[in-house]
This record gives sequence, structure tokens and C-alpha cells, in this order.
Amino acid sequence: MNTFTEIHFVYGRSGALNFVLPIVKTSKGKSIIYCQEGNDDCKEIDKRIIILPHWFDMKISLKHKFIINFIPSCIYLYSLLLKNRKTKFIVHMNTFALFPLVIATLAGVKKRVYFNHGFPFIGASLTMKIIFYFIELLNIVFSTQIITVSPKQLEKLKNNLITKLKTIKSTFPGSCCGISKSRIINLKDLRRKQSSLILKKSKIYITYIGRPLIRKGFPYVIQVFECLKEMIPDKNLQLQVIGVDQKKVYDALKDKSKIDSIISIKYTNDVDYFLNKSHITMLPSTRESFGYAFLEGAAKGNALALFDICGPDCLVKKNYNGIVIESNAKYFVFARSLAEIINKPKELIKMMNNARKSSLKFDQVKVLKSVRGII
Repeated sequence: MNTFTEIHFVYGRSGALNFVLPIVKTSKGKSIIYCQEGNDDCKEIDKRIIILPHWFDMKISLKHKFIINFIPSCIYLYSLLLKNRKTKFIVHMNTFALFPLVIATLAGVKKRVYFNHGFPFIGASLTMKIIFYFIELLNIVFSTQIITVSPKQLEKLKNNLITKLKTIKSTFPGSCCGISKSRIINLKDLRRKQSSLILKKSKIYITYIGRPLIRKGFPYVIQVFECLKEMIPDKNLQLQVIGVDQKKVYDALKDKSKIDSIISIKYTNDVDYFLNKSHITMLPSTRESFGYAFLEGAAKGNALALFDICGPDCLVKKNYNGIVIESNAKYFVFARSLAEIINKPKELIKMMNNARKSSLKFDQVKVLKSVRGII
């Protein structure tokens, strides 16, 4: 007997907990999440999340684990879906979704939802663009319904083959699950944080949230920070690096003494602790879908700093709630823009206020209602 209304399939515990679980909680029936272990260090779990066997691997790659475990993984998933043909099968993320969608089709699952967390071919290098585009086409072919997290990316692809194959709908106003009102900084705490910007010796915190990948802006972010310290030596600048271990940060530094001005932590289940004291959230990615780190930063009254890329512009508005730098600009150009706004505390405070105000539009209740309206 079929007992589940929805089965969600996702890669990585962190994604399961932060992005998929809020969706599952809004299901009217019984829903479950099957999660393949990812590269994150998240150890948390919820009773609605089932961790797949350690050998299971369906995330497309050239890694040994994927190649030797592909057939057993297919058999495992096919067997699971045969028992749940009438269940709505919702698969998340581009390179993880393809084979689960194919197997679901072969198993006779009628409702196959591809939950696209962004179009990775936008902004990718030519080779990767072709690969991601081909995978995306197949994901769409083998799904019966498609949902994405970035209205801006969907708008950009308005006349593209991708959007001609099947109807693709976006969450509104963007992001996978929005942000809870309880996470938005109250005005009293925001004012207290802003007051330190006026004082000469007070610390000014800049926060980076991301993995140690070039496309995520690492080690570029370290180069920017080093340059920024040299540009405004009178400011007590501190960089918080969330998602990268200290050794990688240290190795990336040209001037090793600057490690004293950097806090690095590979994983935390309380990113709000760091964002509460932060003034600027910086994520110089070469490509992003929505950029959830920006929403988390904005909710804590952080001005935002990024490249001019499609996706995060659902939230980030140039000179309103952040600074937007021309894509692929040299690190000293990015640093110069940061220095300019830090040297104008009144302007920075205005951006921080506007960032908090912008985050209110992405109230979790509203975004999840739009998700449910689609799936």
C-alpha cells in the first residue's frame, strides 16, 4: 500500500535540512526525503530524512564512487520506486536529478517533478555550458513538471529551447523556500550593529559563505580582502569565511600575517551567529542560481557585494541594498568598491537597512505557498 504523498530526492544533508525540509513540512500528506550523502560536514538529521546507503551515488561525475556504484544505485532506486508508483517523486538539483528521473520513468512513476535550483549553464565556461545544457534538456524531457528558484534566470531564458520544451514555473519572488521571519534581525539589534560603523576602532565584519571553489569566488575573496586591508589600513576589518577550513584560507593568503584578521570555519549549524555581527555579505561567485547566502545576509541587515550575474538580481539591487561589480573584474576593482562604501558609513547603513527591508519580501510562508501552488 502506498503510504507517501511525496518522495523528495536530494544530494547533501545541508540541502535536505535547509531547503527541502521546509517544503516537506507544508505537505498535506505524508512526505519523506531520501538524501545522498554530500561533501558537507553537516551531521544533523530529522526523522523525515532518510540517509541513503553510503555507497549510493547518482550525482553525475567522473569519480570512482559514482562509476562503480552506478548500477547498484539504479537497482536500489528502481526497487524503491516500484513500490511507490503513485507517489509524487520530486528530484532536486541539476546533476543529481537526471538518472533518478530516468529510473522513475522506467518504474512507471506518473508524477515526476524536477525541482531546478538554478540553471548552471548560465555563466559557465563553454565546455561546462554545453554539458550542463544537455543535462538540463534531459532533465526536462524525463520530468512531468518543472519548478525553478530564480524568476530572473527564467526570464533570461524566455526564448530558449529550454523553456520551449515544457512549461517551467518559478517560485515567487524567488529562492527555494524563502526565509523565516524569526531569522530577520530586529531593528534594535540592527541599530546597535550599525552604531559601530561610526566609531574609528570598532571592527567591521565582512562575511563570505561558500565552498572553496573558483566559481564560488575562492580564493578570489581572500585576494579582495588582502587588497582592501591595504587600501584602508585605518579600518579594523575582519573577514568571516564560512564553508572553508583554516588551512585553505591560510594557504590562499599572500601576507600570512593577515590570518589574524580572518575567522574561518568549515561548517556551522548557526550561520546567523556570524551574520548577526556582520556588516557586509560578500560572495563573488561567477555564477549563482538565486544565491541563498545573500538572503541570509540581507535578513541580518548585511549590505551585499557580488558580481553582476543573473540569478541573485531577484534580491540584490545595485546601490540600493548592495554593490554590484562588473563580472570577472580584477580583485582590486572589487576591493576598491568595498573601500568606497566602507568609507561612507551613512551610505553603508542605508544599504544595510534596505537589505533587511528586501529580505522581508522573501517571507518563507509566501515563498512556500508559491511552491505548493506549483507542485
